Amino acid sequence: MKVCMFSLKGNFNKDIGQGVQRMMYEMQSNIGELMRSKGGTFDKVELGFGKGYTTRRISFTLASMLHSFRGYDILHSPGLIMYNPPRGKAKMLTTLAELALVDKESPYATEMAASKTEKLETAFDRMVRARVRGAMMRSDYLTAISSLVRDEAISVGFDPDKVFVVNIGVDERFLNQPLSKPKNETFKVGYLGAMNTRKNVKFLINAVKQIPDRDLRLEVWGKKSLEYENLARLAGGDSRINFMGFAPEDGIVGIYDSFDVLVHPVLYTGFEMEILEAQSRGVPVIVYKRAYIAKEVRKYCIEAEDEAHAAQLILQIKESGYDQKRRDEAMAYARTFTWKRNAEEMVGVYEKILMQ
Repeated sequence: MKVCMFSLKGNFNKDIGQGVQRMMYEMQSNIGELMRSKGGTFDKVELGFGKGYTTRRISFTLASMLHSFRGYDILHSPGLIMYNPPRGKAKMLTTLAELALVDKESPYATEMAASKTEKLETAFDRMVRARVRGAMMRSDYLTAISSLVRDEAISVGFDPDKVFVVNIGVDERFLNQPLSKPKNETFKVGYLGAMNTRKNVKFLINAVKQIPDRDLRLEVWGKKSLEYENLARLAGGDSRINFMGFAPEDGIVGIYDSFDVLVHPVLYTGFEMEILEAQSRGVPVIVYKRAYIAKEVRKYCIEAEDEAHAAQLILQIKESGYDQKRRDEAMAYARTFTWKRNAEEMVGVYEKILMQ
């Protein structure tokens, strides 16, 4: 079996720190190792140049047209792209993390539109959406990172018999490092992730502001961009709310271990690695009940009806603790999501494709 995984230049870099790039790095690394151990061929190809959104994608498209992918059994794109390259007899497999760029009625796209003062879709937006959707529909097969993404792909017209769910994994450092729970001087509520509208961090800040207890500290970890200024204004000088900046990769496990509870109120997500990372370290996780989160990810989450209910749940954990049986179950479950399992299931998909 000969497989080529290809993507934009830089997308296989493990040091970028963004979720999609981390996923792509782990996929190519673990799948490649497993494929070679089975006597197969696995190559990775990075194409394109530049740093800007438009430049990188246009250069990727041009480079794809010129690159020879002949001789492979499967071409695997680990993310949605605007263009499927010439591939000879190879089958095209695309991995989907979410469908916001394909379906403008998706929960993510709807939530984002509702948050913007300018709601008109530009001609460029329409072109990108059409090209990405076309590339997806021209793929022979899809893998979806969750049941939610699979159902979305089917809802926009993809053949259900050609969509496979292959969950992504938790980084080994979360599984291998000994649990180390520091004694906090105050009860620590945590958030770790991006600061954009979809992540809904304002929900958490509003919840904390409703808690009268001063013996509490909120740490918001994430790059200070996008919604940061709005969130800082919303915090309104509350000394309990602390914006910590980007979480360093070499300290991220310790950051999770320091939390007494993680609140992750994302509105829509294809998977959301942060939830399982926290649970793998024994940290209870509160999510927004009405959020679109895959069932396999939210299984052991505590669900808040609204901001006031989230405040109540935080206080309940602060005063009464987190049930040990539930903690152990959640931790054991989260630790079943490994990149080794992802690689085994993905290679299994490759084998099924070649049998069809």
